[in-house]
This record gives sequence, C-alpha cells and structure tokens, in this order.
Amino acid sequence: MRVGRTENGLAEFREALRIGPPSVQLYTNLGAALATLQRVREAETAVRAALQLDATDSKARYLLGHMLAVQPGREKEALENLMRAETQVPAARIVTAEVLLRTGDRTRAAAEVHAYLELPDRAYRQQAEMLLQRIRQ
Repeated sequence: MRVGRTENGLAEFREALRIGPPSVQLYTNLGAALATLQRVREAETAVRAALQLDATDSKARYLLGHMLAVQPGREKEALENLMRAETQVPAARIVTAEVLLRTGDRTRAAAEVHAYLELPDRAYRQQAEMLLQRIRQ
C-alpha cells in the first residue's frame, strides 16, 4: 500500500485475516485500503471489526471518525470517535475542527485547532493554520 499498490495491499490484508487470527491492526489496515479505494461501506465494516477487538484503539477510532466525518448526517458519531482518538492521533483534532466548523460551532472548532497547534506535532501545522483562518472569517 505504501508504494501505491492498494489493490495488492487489500488482497494481502484479506489473506492475512483468512489464515491468521484476527487483529486490530489488520482490520484497521484493511479499512484504510478500502477507504483509499473509496469503498466506504466495506471500510467502515472493517474498522468496526477492529474496534470490536479493541474499542480503545486510537488509529481505528480516528479512521472511523474520519470516514464518518465526510458523510452527511454522521457528524455526531464522527465527533465521538475523533475525540476518543485525539490524545494518540493529533490529526484527529484537525478533522474534529473541520466537522465542528461545518456544523456551525466555530468556538469549539477554534479550540480544537489551537489545541493542535500547541502540540509538538508539526505534520499538519499549515493545514491547521489555514483552517483557523477559515474559522475566523
């Protein structure tokens, strides 16, 4: 998957799940591959399977929250999952802010962005700063 061969990665994840014990990481990676291919329903099913194995897994929570965030009418569940992932996945704060902004809660959206900008994580700093500008408009 890392080299852009998502279909091959998908087949490998499915084979690993077929022959071995189920694991959170495999289901989450399968969900990510399916999401990359825009097979959202299947991706959601895979990530929910990961969360059945470990409801505290932050990566799975983030992925589920991110997938739900782009689906109209699923903002509440998206926020619940994203907020549960924020301590381990800093980028969840940015997606949370996007959802909050879309629902009209500018104050909480700004707080999420500011919280992200206070972290040592710099991966999405530019995106966070641009989001903060949109919030202020």
